[in-house]
Amino acid sequence: MAVRRCAWIVMVVQGGRGLSVMSSGGRCGVRASRCAAGARDLGSRGASGLAAVSKRCEGEKEEASRLSVYALSDEVLSRLLGSWGEKAFRARQIREWISAGTTDFQAMSNLPQGLRDKLSSRVAARGLETVAEQVSRDGTIKRAYALGDGQVIESVLMAYDDGRRTACVSSQAGCAMGCVFCATGQMGFRRQLEAHEIFEQVAQFDALLKRRGERVTNVVFMGMGEPLHNYAAVSSSIRRLTSELGIGSRRITVSTVGVVPAIPKLGDDHPNVALAISLHAADDDARSALLPANRRYGGLRALMDAAHRHWETT
Repeated sequence: MAVRRCAWIVMVVQGGRGLSVMSSGGRCGVRASRCAAGARDLGSRGASGLAAVSKRCEGEKEEASRLSVYALSDEVLSRLLGSWGEKAFRARQIREWISAGTTDFQAMSNLPQGLRDKLSSRVAARGLETVAEQVSRDGTIKRAYALGDGQVIESVLMAYDDGRRTACVSSQAGCAMGCVFCATGQMGFRRQLEAHEIFEQVAQFDALLKRRGERVTNVVFMGMGEPLHNYAAVSSSIRRLTSELGIGSRRITVSTVGVVPAIPKLGDDHPNVALAISLHAADDDARSALLPANRRYGGLRALMDAAHRHWETT
């Protein structure tokens, strides 16, 4: 759900922390406007620019036989290594290297050389290929990533003076919500991201930061796509973010235009994760003109009821 500027009004329902409404001049305005930069193409031409990058990537698809290590669960990675005659503890060693920011298998010095060679030839250390990157003067990094099938998504890493390092991630390639102000919405829907593709956006930034002695501290699902329209993958990625990268659930925010049926699920499954709702307008006619999904999911009354139930649950 990539926006060109901060919403007129963004309501944040934070797990266990009450409910607040902030205008674009508030804290969310800074975060959302900087996150929005990653929703445009790197030439600042919106959806058309990103589509052009996607078209250029069509001929650069990753071979299906070369799976990303991020796509393999610990159990599957252990089985794969076992089929090569390796001990199961090698999976833990590999994870430790990647978690510490090392993605070159040849640099994993406590692995046998034969295993390093086999990993290098058969497993990709990353599944997302950086096809474009910009770094701003304030340290914000925005990247365009090519997926294995040639689709392109964008992610942003934001650095703050108080020490926060926030990753803004995409949950879909394109978006089906059709919001009139949104560059991604005008692209149309391409496909859902897999959980590992969402997780890897954060993991790559985390690896970059760890080489500097830092780490990702916060995650916001405010990039391309509607997170609650891809709930299963988003939920799975949240579990991996907390268990594998050690990011506290209270430091994760999921933003939605109001996919009402999924809001109770988020509250039940992840009660400490913050929920941000993009309102944009305070009456149904005006909101539906901007966000067609408003009518689809029952209008503002249904959305407000779901938000209050979420607040009571969390």
